[in-house]
Amino acid sequence: FFGNQDQKGKLTFYDAFPTSPPKIEVDIMNPHYADYYQGKTPPLDTLSPTPIPFLTVSGCDFQFLIGSRKEDYFNGTIGENREEKSITDWLYSALTTQGIGAKTAVGYGYMKQSNHRADGQ
Repeated sequence: FFGNQDQKGKLTFYDAFPTSPPKIEVDIMNPHYADYYQGKTPPLDTLSPTPIPFLTVSGCDFQFLIGSRKEDYFNGTIGENREEKSITDWLYSALTTQGIGAKTAVGYGYMKQSNHRADGQ
């Protein structure tokens, strides 16, 4: 489905945008063995944590847009030798079970379904 140098992909995934004002918060990563990870020392109890602040987004809905040259991908199902689902089902499954972004291992990037829909359904 992603195409190659000779053929365009069948789907276009656009940026996701918040549909309501997001809540921006600060969280921290706190690696305890920065010198060890950089190959400078063994992992010693005498090493100090290095707090690294980063921003998080919560408390808002996002709109995910997907483009396709064929309407069938939205109304029908796709899948070859796999479970056949609609594009909406595939996207929902990926966002709720796999998550997106770099910090899914610690719980960030997972979406949950909202009752608010831009198309009114």
